[in-house]
Amino acid sequence: MSLRPEITGFNLAKMQKFFGCKDDSVIAASKAHLKDFWQSLEGEEEEEACGYLDKIGKGILLPRFAPAAQPGERLKVENATFIFTIISLAYFDQEHTATDSNYYGSCFLDFGIDWGKSLDEGTESQSLASFEFFLGRPLFGEDMDSDWTTYGYLTAKEVEKALNDFDRSPQMKDDEFGEDLHKWLSKIHANRQDLWFFCS
Repeated sequence: MSLRPEITGFNLAKMQKFFGCKDDSVIAASKAHLKDFWQSLEGEEEEEACGYLDKIGKGILLPRFAPAAQPGERLKVENATFIFTIISLAYFDQEHTATDSNYYGSCFLDFGIDWGKSLDEGTESQSLASFEFFLGRPLFGEDMDSDWTTYGYLTAKEVEKALNDFDRSPQMKDDEFGEDLHKWLSKIHANRQDLWFFCS
């Protein structure tokens, strides 16, 4: 199986408005969207995903950024069904800026790992760690547990920092993927959006 990265521009704050919205009609609409988005989900898996949407929308399940003192449930690990749920939610009532990132296979992992290593080796850039979103950046759990499917994101400010890294380290564009990633980041930044990533 070949992993294909999907990198788009989106509105992270709009997605997060769903968290704890406590609006039954919006939660119901998110479930209908989930069923359309992941038509392969059915039976117990679909029921589990809809249960997650209930808990997220009603504020029972808290995201990682929630204050420590806020009462509610928290996840240690996001399982595969939860990851599918969050990916669906990222496309719920959103306008995404498309890229042609799914042309590539798993080389995006090598890019993230290589630049993570360069941080350890003392590169002058301080924000290249942002590219670890390729390896998974959960919104709720502390970790992810899935064989193939993962997601991540960059805020608009982090997109700008990533572009600055390319300016300081032009060798990041030495390969085809790095060159195209710079193009996608520039497109998303020009639209003043956050970056969304998933692969499945």
